[in-house]
Amino acid sequence: MEKAQRDDRTKVEAAPLRDGMEAKAAQAVLNGTNWLTAQTVGKRESAGVSTEAADQWQAEGKVFAIEWAGETLYPGYVFDVLGNPIAEMVEILKVFKGYTPLRIASWFESTNSMLHGKRPREVITSAPSAVLEAARDHVAGEVHG
Repeated sequence: MEKAQRDDRTKVEAAPLRDGMEAKAAQAVLNGTNWLTAQTVGKRESAGVSTEAADQWQAEGKVFAIEWAGETLYPGYVFDVLGNPIAEMVEILKVFKGYTPLRIASWFESTNSMLHGKRPREVITSAPSAVLEAARDHVAGEVHG
């Protein structure tokens, strides 16, 4: 019986620690890149992009967003120089189906050995296929241990 109490106590004590770690991870994700509101996305370089486009692209699985401080924020790295979604994002987001947006953003913020130590967000525009393969490898690694 003592062991069960110790396990319960560990779970209770771990909750604040986990919450603190998640808050730090979220802050690192937020600080690591340029985040755009839907209005900002609509004002980007592509003349045909409206403020509703970001929401539509998210619904179509072309981009992802996080909710922070009551605002929907899109990571700048999911868009090309014209302000349109990078084509490979559709496949990358399919790979991460079931993941929370913050978890996806965290993966993009983490260095990756398949990308020679670079962060996926750093090379998504120059090597989108490599980022897709790294995403597949990441998810397969979680499944197989």
